[in-house]
Amino acid sequence: MAWKDLGFPLVLALALIAANFLPPDTSLKHVRQVGVLSLCVPQNYPPLATPQANPPGIDIELAQQIAQRMGLRLNVNVISTMGRDLNPRNWRVTRAQCQILAGGVVDSPLSRSFLDVTPPYLETGWTLVATPQLASIQGARVGVFLGVAGLDRVALGQFLREREAEAIVVNDVVELEQGLLSRRFNLAVTETLTARQLGGKHGWKVELLPPWLGRYPLVMGLWKGDLTLKREIVKAMQNIQREGQFLSILSRYQLASASPECTICR
Repeated sequence: MAWKDLGFPLVLALALIAANFLPPDTSLKHVRQVGVLSLCVPQNYPPLATPQANPPGIDIELAQQIAQRMGLRLNVNVISTMGRDLNPRNWRVTRAQCQILAGGVVDSPLSRSFLDVTPPYLETGWTLVATPQLASIQGARVGVFLGVAGLDRVALGQFLREREAEAIVVNDVVELEQGLLSRRFNLAVTETLTARQLGGKHGWKVELLPPWLGRYPLVMGLWKGDLTLKREIVKAMQNIQREGQFLSILSRYQLASASPECTICR
């Protein structure tokens, strides 16, 4: 037999040998031993994560349900650097702090280069929120809260420039809300869930910006290699959704519906 005929069998044999030398996946065993599932979230990113005890945020409530179904206690670690940089590697989150990252994790190639992810459970993208009276974005003063890392900020800038809108970047959701209430700007652009919560709270209209700006699935991040833990978390998430508990969580945050058509973008 020629050496070239041994190519695939040899590669397969070497792969099987290498697999025997990989460290065992003890991620699920570890959390069961300590009885705690740890979650890392941003300091304040409503409605996904908030510093309030009631309600604590959609992602925190979802993680509470996951931990409960796994027979574990949930420990929440607030990480002030989360979401401030486009690259999750720069959030400086480690395995020692948590097994799950949430509160605005977008399923993107950049996230997957660093993390494993759950199936998506919500969707986000650039979305505007405005008073019902506003007719056009053309030439308007626009409050912008960048929020979730992973959305296309360059495309958003291009979109606003094409409409001669003045972008006023704010630091957090509170400043965005106050800017709309005080009429510091005419409308606001942020990610979908933040816009929906503001719209539900004040009766403002909420409209998705055009699809070419991107729509992104929201996920929970896990460390690569934690396959046994991921399987249990995904199973719990599927049961939570199937039994209607996730819809019950969402109902507590009074999220307005987002129109798929932007009527004031022209």
